Amino acid sequence: MANLDEARYGRTCLLVLNVCPFTLRHVIDDYFTKQGSPDIQDFLEKNKHDLYHIMAKKCCCRLIPSRVTPMYRSQWDLLYKRNLLPCKGKCSMGGDCPCKFDAIPGITSDVMDITLCCLVIKNICQGAAINMTRIDKIRDIRNKLIHASSATLDEPTYNGYWSDVKTAILDLANMVSPTVHTDTVKMIQDLETRVMNRYELEELKKVIVTFQKVEERVSEVEKGLEKTNKSVEHVEEDVNRIGEDVNQIEEDVNQLEGDISHIAAEVTKQGESSKRKISDLNDRIGEQDQKIKQIKQEFDSRTDNISEQSRQIYDHESRIDAHGRQIDDHGRQIDDYGRHIDDHGRQIDDHGRQIGDHGRQIDDHGRQIDDHGRQIDDHGRQIGDHGRQIDNHGRQIDGHGRQIDDHGRQIDDHGRQIDGHGRQIDGHGRQIDDHCRQIDGHGRQIDDHGRQIDEQAKQIADIKQSIPYGKVPPRQGNI
Repeated sequence: MANLDEARYGRTCLLVLNVCPFTLRHVIDDYFTKQGSPDIQDFLEKNKHDLYHIMAKKCCCRLIPSRVTPMYRSQWDLLYKRNLLPCKGKCSMGGDCPCKFDAIPGITSDVMDITLCCLVIKNICQGAAINMTRIDKIRDIRNKLIHASSATLDEPTYNGYWSDVKTAILDLANMVSPTVHTDTVKMIQDLETRVMNRYELEELKKVIVTFQKVEERVSEVEKGLEKTNKSVEHVEEDVNRIGEDVNQIEEDVNQLEGDISHIAAEVTKQGESSKRKISDLNDRIGEQDQKIKQIKQEFDSRTDNISEQSRQIYDHESRIDAHGRQIDDHGRQIDDYGRHIDDHGRQIDDHGRQIGDHGRQIDDHGRQIDDHGRQIDDHGRQIGDHGRQIDNHGRQIDGHGRQIDDHGRQIDDHGRQIDGHGRQIDGHGRQIDDHCRQIDGHGRQIDDHGRQIDEQAKQIADIKQSIPYGKVPPRQGNI
């Protein structure tokens, strides 16, 4: 069994990671139903633009709304899949935009863990009768548990966390329906009485460490992606600036060509003066042509650089997508592992109850054995008393025989007269002797039986000492 501080930590983690997602998924299901969506796929499709923006990505709308809670690409990939449709907003930015994604067909809220549930509720379920401070409290305690320096909770901290989470989640469950509230209460009560064993706690620690590693890796990937996006933005600004310069030069060239045409028409009128102006304009045109060539070379260089960076961005996003899928697979493994821990915990609880029932049965059987032993003792004493009575009766018979012998000698003379009768008496005496020997043999059998009973009583005492549940008082007396 785990120590108290570790057991408190494990029990609180199970409350946050198992019970809370159950209720939060019902909150989301209840919300989209009230919004008129037939299923969560339709709900996500209607809100994909807002969800896409909280990843801080530009898209065809050119807007980046403020984010209530940031969203990782790996979380997005749990809800949406890429399609082959062109951008509806004629996006010229390259890369992704919400137009290129669809909600995954047949999706349910079961794919959402506690973090994704809180994110969806905070960003999409605004305006609903949902107490967002409850969501913040649950998310805050979840982060404290996942990133705790040790897998322990002292009693005051445990009481505070447990009370806050329990109050928050029951308030949200009550908002959904009485059935969800009842189910949540039942899950919390099961956790409150649950005994956390060492194996179960060690397995839970492994899950927590995995959560930490996944979040660290996702954070690193998102930082790399953000850096790449900033580089793309700088390249786009350079391209736009070069494009503006080219447009301005083209306007200048067009203006010069107009001037040349005008001056050519005036040549005959202006003579040598006009020719000099034309020469000056030709020089200016030559300078502009040279400038255009330089800008074109710079533009070509920038274009090649953009193509290379676009390829690098595509490769980087491909790696991010692959890593996101790995994280998704790992998340599903963590969910399966969590369910395995829950199943194992329930099996341990059931086994504990079976052990308790078996212990009580053993105690009852021990008491029955004690009662039977006392009955055997009483029967042994009765047999002993009966044996002593038989021995006394035998001695009385022996004394009576001696009296008969003495009386026989006294009536020896008369005996000859009743000799025939005496022989009958002798025969009867021999029968009595045979009976006595039979009685003696029966007494020895009783003694042997008594020794067997003593051996059985000793075996019973040994069995009772080997029983780990309860102390059975030893049998008193010997047979």
